[in-house]
Amino acid sequence: MLKFTGHPLVDVGAATIAAFDTENRIHPEQVTEELLDRFTDYISTKYGEEPFASYIRLLFLNSPYFNAGAEKREQFINTVVRAYKNHLEPLDECCAFCLNPATHRVFRQHVSLLGGEQSFNFFAEGRKGLPICPICLVSIQAYPLGSAKCGGKAKALIVHSPNPDLVYEFARRFSLNNRNQAGLSQEIRFPKTMVIEILLDIEKELRRRKEDVDAITAYRLTNYGTDADVEINHLPANNIRFVYIARSGKYKSAWEAIVERAWEIEEKPKQKRQPKKKTAKEAQSKKKKLKQLVGRQNFFYEELFDLPENAQRFLRTYFLRVRRVGVKGIRDTDPRQKYSPIDDADIVSWDITSLFLREVMNMDKVRINAVRDLGDKLAEYVQTQDARLFSKIFNARRYKDLSLELLKANKATVQVGKPPLFSFDQFVDIFEESEEMPRADWSLARDLLLVRIIEQLHAANWWPTHKPELEEAMRDVAPLD
Repeated sequence: MLKFTGHPLVDVGAATIAAFDTENRIHPEQVTEELLDRFTDYISTKYGEEPFASYIRLLFLNSPYFNAGAEKREQFINTVVRAYKNHLEPLDECCAFCLNPATHRVFRQHVSLLGGEQSFNFFAEGRKGLPICPICLVSIQAYPLGSAKCGGKAKALIVHSPNPDLVYEFARRFSLNNRNQAGLSQEIRFPKTMVIEILLDIEKELRRRKEDVDAITAYRLTNYGTDADVEINHLPANNIRFVYIARSGKYKSAWEAIVERAWEIEEKPKQKRQPKKKTAKEAQSKKKKLKQLVGRQNFFYEELFDLPENAQRFLRTYFLRVRRVGVKGIRDTDPRQKYSPIDDADIVSWDITSLFLREVMNMDKVRINAVRDLGDKLAEYVQTQDARLFSKIFNARRYKDLSLELLKANKATVQVGKPPLFSFDQFVDIFEESEEMPRADWSLARDLLLVRIIEQLHAANWWPTHKPELEEAMRDVAPLD
């Protein structure tokens, strides 16, 4: 009966109905009419009751689930929610979602983000409503149960993917939580962080079934009043594959340290002078509000959704450990303000950085190796010839400044009878224009060199004897915004 169509509302709803069978893992195509009847009985009752009703109002505006008398509500249940049982006469058009014969024309009280019955300027062909079949209609009625309620401006979070098993797993977890909590009494503060945490949990199941990683898209939507809106956050398959690989093997310790130091700092309660005594009603209201907002933010997880567009900023913050300050809206609880390539040298890792370059930035292996080799030579130069070169590379704000310092170091190396640090061709390969690193991003090559240099200097236990002068040299470094 049910099936995936590629539309997030329909697919999440179909997965939610399939997950209603808590004893067996089934696909939407395996949903029986008996299971569908049990599911529609559940939502027909629960959607009209608190705390479900206040949430459903955000998604199905003026819906008869809660905004109608008993007779009108029963008619709505029979003609919309259980339309699959009624063998209705089809319209002379196809369902907008699956192309099967349509039986209804629906509006925003039936399908989120549609227009109302009194307007037709945003519908196809200037006709009111959107054609839909009974199966897609009941799937869309189901999706709120397979969503999570987000805090702030309350919205529904749903997760969609070309991989049907990922759609199922997210919908199953959300629906179980909603049913176990007897409704949506909690609001997620940081949905992107939660999505990554669920992905990490799902990874074990995917590995067991030997399934390929696929992209996901998180939708946060509301259909309420004039504030109808949808926010879309896409996480490409490359980013997810990077996350899965980085959690194991030689990358594991660096990954765990980076994640641990990216959690939001918990605010210490401020001491107050003799607070004004609250009434019992005020105290209960505040207690309820505190209970509703759940979840803690991980900035590293959140910024995975900004890749690959903001790859260099991501790399510079989490792998090179350059502090993030002076950014509009940054809070005191943001741990990135305290990052330091010197204090955090123990977690600066070339291995996880090179994995990031390959998986997320699609950088050529030859270029990666060239940067690594030059970084090794520069680390040796800093230790044996001139310790000041490190801060000069770190402080370089123009391409000509960086190239001049490297050319000086190259010349000094030759003058003491050693092989040059790099040839002309090697310099061009690292710093000049390419598909994955255009000339304007010469600073990316600089940052990569610094990652390798810091790692090598830390391995050689070089930092403790040079920390004071390095801190002095880097005190006025402008962080990347």
